[in-house]
Amino acid sequence: MECLNLVNKRKADFMAVDPEDMYVAYKMNNQDFAVFSEIRTLEEPQAEFRYEGIMLVRKGSPIASLNDLQGKKSCHTGYGRTVGYKVPITKLRKHGIFKLDSDPTLPAVERELKGLSNLFSQSCLVGTYSPNDEINRSLKKKYPNLCALCEDPAKCDYPDKYSGYEGAIRCLVENGGDVAFTKVIFVNKYFGLPVGNNPAAPATGTANPDDYEYLCEDGSRRPVTGRACSWAQRPWQGYMANGDLRGRYAKLQEVLKEAYEAGKTYSNTDLAKRMLVKKDNVVVSKDDPVLPGEHLTRAQYKDVIARPGPYEHTTRFCVSDTIALRKCEVMRKAAFSRYIRPQFQCLLKSVEECAEAVQKDEADVVVFRSEEYEIARKHNLGAVLYESLEANDVFVAVVNKDIKMDLLKKATLNFNSNDPRAVNAALFFNEKRGIKSCPGDISSTDNGLVKIVRAKDLKDDGDQELICQDLSRKSLQDYKDCNFEATLPTAVFVRNALDSNILDGIIHSFSEASEDFGKNAPTEDVFELFGEFEPGFKNVIFSDDAVKLVTSSNAISTFDETHYNKLRSVVNKDIKMDLLKKATLNFNSNDPRAVNAALFFNEKRGIKSCPGDISSTDNGLVKIVKAKDLKDDGDQELICQDLSRKSLQDYKDCNFEATLPTAVFVRNALDSNILDGIIHSFSEASEDFGKNAPTEDVFELFGEFEPGFKNVIFSDDAVKLVTSSNAISTFDETHYNKLRCISE
Repeated sequence: MECLNLVNKRKADFMAVDPEDMYVAYKMNNQDFAVFSEIRTLEEPQAEFRYEGIMLVRKGSPIASLNDLQGKKSCHTGYGRTVGYKVPITKLRKHGIFKLDSDPTLPAVERELKGLSNLFSQSCLVGTYSPNDEINRSLKKKYPNLCALCEDPAKCDYPDKYSGYEGAIRCLVENGGDVAFTKVIFVNKYFGLPVGNNPAAPATGTANPDDYEYLCEDGSRRPVTGRACSWAQRPWQGYMANGDLRGRYAKLQEVLKEAYEAGKTYSNTDLAKRMLVKKDNVVVSKDDPVLPGEHLTRAQYKDVIARPGPYEHTTRFCVSDTIALRKCEVMRKAAFSRYIRPQFQCLLKSVEECAEAVQKDEADVVVFRSEEYEIARKHNLGAVLYESLEANDVFVAVVNKDIKMDLLKKATLNFNSNDPRAVNAALFFNEKRGIKSCPGDISSTDNGLVKIVRAKDLKDDGDQELICQDLSRKSLQDYKDCNFEATLPTAVFVRNALDSNILDGIIHSFSEASEDFGKNAPTEDVFELFGEFEPGFKNVIFSDDAVKLVTSSNAISTFDETHYNKLRSVVNKDIKMDLLKKATLNFNSNDPRAVNAALFFNEKRGIKSCPGDISSTDNGLVKIVKAKDLKDDGDQELICQDLSRKSLQDYKDCNFEATLPTAVFVRNALDSNILDGIIHSFSEASEDFGKNAPTEDVFELFGEFEPGFKNVIFSDDAVKLVTSSNAISTFDETHYNKLRCISE
């Protein structure tokens, strides 16, 4: 996906592509791309397409049109595969032969399977119908006719004699099938017919080719010994360039041929593989370079990629910054081109607004990190998918074997204080050895006796061992049940009581994206769901270290949310005044109101600071937050301006609001009638179009104006206009200017 963007922007000239990448280019800017060479096999260098999807039937069988397939016995390569499933489903649905079952209470995948079960009397359709083992077994038991022609109907999975390209033919020839959905090259091999320009090889099957025919999309027949009638062809992988190379393809085509052959001898086989170099392939130049859209249309493959699938809704994915929006859009394009349904729709709002949008059914999904779970709970959202890390990516406590228990209980720590997961593990370790600590006061020293590190970074020198949560010792290999991982996994959240079909679609689309684009996935080179998104932009939407999404909440650890919140407590009631006066802060440095409140808090505790030198840390002991975002767990309290303490409910007279309100200004000494009119018109607009006003749906005076455009004229968080200057706080302008160091 990144290469497509670079080629389109003239930062690169050409790239190697799959047909699915051609589809993305077609949707991106079809006229500015051209496929000029293809990577074909040595077996079929003259074939126009990589393979041709066909229907194979017995000669003389009573199938004179696609309509006659109703009630017949079908043989498929496998569930979800291209020529044996996606192509026939797409084409038969287009002709009105195949229909999704109309029962709205059924999950979308089941509606497709039931539709297939209703169309064919018996089939062999092996594979995994659902990633959930129980659901997979249940579906096969519920629709047994879909597995009736398989070698092992009860298992209905690979390996099976009647699955795969040749297996589908055997299902037709040997096991009573009426139609097989497979591809031409395997028909030729099965019947001992020539493949490409090669002479005929011995047949892999025993049937007479004269007894079988191709069924064409228009209902006509063709002998298998002649030219096939294909209803969809998959284009070859190839090379695609931008429009600037028009007229210069010939030289590049020749250079590519030479480079490809040289690539077959590369010592770096991994690089060669990523460049699509294979020993049994060859680069073939196209005499007439073709636009990607036209190429896919000629292959009758565009509608296969764009098939709607069983889902009739989109997954509205809400993200909270422009980088995340860019990644979401790239994921949306990559996922759609790789047949992941339901398709994604990307929305941009603030973190809080995303949670609210999901709650109000204005979005379906939001991804939250551990520190944002509280926002999800406040809006009654539930997690359905979680990040999973590598098994050895857990934090452990390591000491030398000769360290005694009495020293261990007071030993200094060595951990990465810039890594929230390491900090959480250090807090958890302290808790287990009886030391109360908070994120802002726990410290790391280079010579710390106890190292808090990831198990995967351990190097066994024979002198070290792990400390377990009960302070017992184990060897370095026992990290799975002897660690201090204390971070909740980043998770995909949805609103509770969500429609089951929509929920099923969300889980399906994200799970498929994880399977296709996760760590070490087959098409990770197309798009990386995890890992650095763009240079310098880490942990965008998901964690860089994640490897896949799972439905188990134990993706990273068995740490529970209540324990996590207690461990990460904001300002605990037991924090003493001397610590409070020097404690670090945690606030949103991108929010001017939060910065002003932090400056005001510093002023009240005797610390002089200015906007440019005040800093926030993720582990800050004092959190500067909006009162509406607080969640009372019983361990926290507010600090007031005189540094006294109050309960979380007393925010009205115990706060650090220090921002002057956005205001409507006029010139002084304005005519009183004009002034009255101005106040009247703005007040009326506020009454009609303010937050929760009767006609707010007509126009929103406050709130995001257009996607990505926040705080336009008025603040998004405002609710109405008033004549009192105490709209936000009693803060005066002189104090505000002093606090903001304006006069200095």
